[in-house]
Amino acid sequence: KLHNMIIFLMTSSTIRRNTLMCVILNGLIFIGSYYLLESVILPLLRLILTIEPLQFLKIEGETSGLSKAEADAAAFLIDKVFFWLYQALWIYPIYALSNILSAIWYQSIVDATYKLVDKPRRRRVQQMDFISEKLYYFFLTIG
Repeated sequence: KLHNMIIFLMTSSTIRRNTLMCVILNGLIFIGSYYLLESVILPLLRLILTIEPLQFLKIEGETSGLSKAEADAAAFLIDKVFFWLYQALWIYPIYALSNILSAIWYQSIVDATYKLVDKPRRRRVQQMDFISEKLYYFFLTIG
């Protein structure tokens, strides 16, 4: 219930801190990464690919080696390769790290909430079991 969540956020610094860390990690990093890719990196890459190398040295009347269609196809291919490299080298590792950290923070939020409501806790999952389960889930997701 929403009013309980607000009460828990107001009374527990652990819940506030871990909730904020989850929002920052999952929200800002992923949205920021997407924004950086779509608004800065890919347009800059496209701009670089449209500049003809050494065009200032080109002799008048000479044409470049690629036709417009070939240049567009090459730019499209480079764009897609760069996008997949970005996914593999940045987004997937950040996703794995985010998944593990969020799970640890969620567990801390649950523990703090149980302390606030004075309910007995069931057996707590061991940290290594928890992390190995998250890694297994991650590899299932990307595989």
